[in-house]
Formats: sequence, C-alpha cells, structure tokens
Amino acid sequence: MSSKWIPYNKFENIKYIAKGGFAKVYSAEWIDGRIKRWNPLSNNWERNGQTKIALKVLNDSENISEDFLNEIKVLIKASYYPGIVKCFGITRDPISLNYALVLEYVKNDLRSYLYQNNNNSITCGKKLNIIKRICYGLHIIHDMELVHKDLHPGNILIDGVTLISDFGFCIPTNKTSSDSNVYGVMPYMAPEILRGEQHTLASDVYSLGIIMNEIVTVTPPFNNQPHDHFLVLDICRGLRPNTIRTETTETSNSLNFLKELNKLIERCWDANSINRPTSGEVCDISLDILNDYINQKQAEEQKNPSYNFDETIDTTLKKNPSITIETHSEANYTSGILDLPPNLPEPTNWPNQQEFISSRIYSQDLLAKNLRSECLECMVY
Repeated sequence: MSSKWIPYNKFENIKYIAKGGFAKVYSAEWIDGRIKRWNPLSNNWERNGQTKIALKVLNDSENISEDFLNEIKVLIKASYYPGIVKCFGITRDPISLNYALVLEYVKNDLRSYLYQNNNNSITCGKKLNIIKRICYGLHIIHDMELVHKDLHPGNILIDGVTLISDFGFCIPTNKTSSDSNVYGVMPYMAPEILRGEQHTLASDVYSLGIIMNEIVTVTPPFNNQPHDHFLVLDICRGLRPNTIRTETTETSNSLNFLKELNKLIERCWDANSINRPTSGEVCDISLDILNDYINQKQAEEQKNPSYNFDETIDTTLKKNPSITIETHSEANYTSGILDLPPNLPEPTNWPNQQEFISSRIYSQDLLAKNLRSECLECMVY
C-alpha cells in the first residue's frame, strides 16, 4: 500500500464504466501494479505486475481543496483494513487536469447487484451475509473514529467480498468542510442531517438501517414517490420505508430471525440519534441474526430432508406487500447537492407507518379546500 502518487501514463486500456454525482468511474490496467516488497539483491521495489483497477475521476478537481486532500489521505490509510475498498493512490488526467483515485477494481456495487439479479438468485442467507459484512466494514471505519457521511448502495461494492468505499467523499472536490450546503442521497440521510446538522457516527447508523431494509425487501427506499421537499418533511415527521411484514405470513414461525432484523433496523433509523445502536452493537446483533437463520435452516431441513428452507422463505418475501418494484420517475439515488426547505421540524418517530399521512396529501387537500373556498366566493359575488 506504499504507492501514493501514480503517474497517469502507468495506466492503459482505460474504459468508461459509470458516473455518480461528483465523479466518473473507469476501469484500467495498471501496468506495473502495486508495490509488493523491497528486493535488496536488485536494490529495487518488486511489484505485482499488471493489475486491473478502477479510476474514479473527480469532477472539477483541478482546484482540489485541502480538506479533500486530507480525505484522500484518510482513505489510503484506511485501505489497510478489511471490509474497506483499497485505495492505492492518486493520479491526474493530463487533459482535463482532474484528479483521480486509483482504487481496487470490484465488479458490482450493491445497487446493481440487487437489481440486476432481479430478486431471483439472492437467497435470504446471502442477504444476511451481505448485511453482516457491511456492518463489519462500518464498524471498522467507526473504530478508526471516522465518519462515512455518504453511506448508500452505490458506495458498497460486491464481488465475492463486500467492501465499503468513498467515505468522506460526499461533497465536491473544490468545497471545504465549512460549506453550508447539504450533500448526499436523500433517502439514506438521517433527519438531523437534512436539517443541516453535522454528520456523526449515529447518522451513519441511520443510513445503515435504511440499507439493511433495502437488502431484505430488494426495494429502494421511498421509490414510489418524488424525492422532493415533501419527502424531506415526511422523513423528519417519522416516515420510514416499509419493512417485511412477518406477522402476516404463513411461515411466520420460521421468520423469527427476520423479526429480530426488523427490530434492529427500526432502532437504527430512530429519529433520536441518541437511541440508535453503535455500529459495533449492530455488527454483533447482525451476526446473531445470521446464526439464528443458519440454526433454523438446519433444524427445519433435518426434520424434513426434502424441505427447502431458503425457497420457502424467499417465496414468502416475494409475496410480501412491503415489496414494490416500480420506481417513480422523480426518485433520485445519485449523490448531489440537496435543495432543502427551511425550518424543518424536529425529527420524531411515527408510531404506525401504515397510518402515516404524507405532507404531500395534506398539502393537496389544503389546496383543494382553498380552491373550493375561492369558487364559493366567486359564486357569492
């Protein structure tokens, strides 16, 4: 991991993959590869040789801020730890003059993994394993006294292993930490962050709760509505994504581990940040839930060798009314600057999500009443 600055001419076969809110991602071949060790006989560094990597080219980064450079140093340092994507160093495109992170190449992010598989090949066991690994990665980050600030499925990478990437990179490269704008992906952001407060370990845990629920339901949060001022207001008022409704299923006795997961998710996205568990606690509980699933699967299949536990559970989940596939055209899952309404209310928990009345509906009803009132006035005159 001793590579820091890497000349751009050390890369070849550069191919565009995708773009996010503040960067474009390319695959490339690193001709020399990372440093492996010092060879005293040849008096030179030995390298791994040609290596496939990802280049994350940062938009408008020719005038990179000192704060952002510090974030890059943190990312490189954190690359020594498991559960975190490796950052080998930094380079610069000689044409655009934009800086680029040289990252470990991982085939999929969590979002593409979940939805390209179209619900079919991701068993409940796989989902719980992914959740456990994400929890572990976030715990590692928090154990280093770092805050991710932008945790969402686009920043979680999967290719045999599950890795967290891009922590600290939720703002443009030319902005400083004193910038008062709010950046991120709205559906994954804690209500206190939407109100302009600072990112904390607890706000990361809120995002983790939203992600865990998305993995189980295979439904993006708030995908059935525009991501606008009304949604921001409703999140502060206590609106949360639908969880799996285990109490209404024919296999409810087999879903105790999912009931425990629902409880954990709801603790993570509590409106009061003080009530949220630590990432370490989430890590421990997610492991317990995975073990409960394994034990229950073994017990059920030992009783009846022809019984397919995973198939039964997965069929039940797909029938669940909590799951909705279609996404609204004005839903947005890309990081960016958020246009937030002023004077948002103090975050609160809503006791029953099924009875939540959206601010959008209330506003429409109020507008309709006003219009009717105006029409009546017209009739009077």
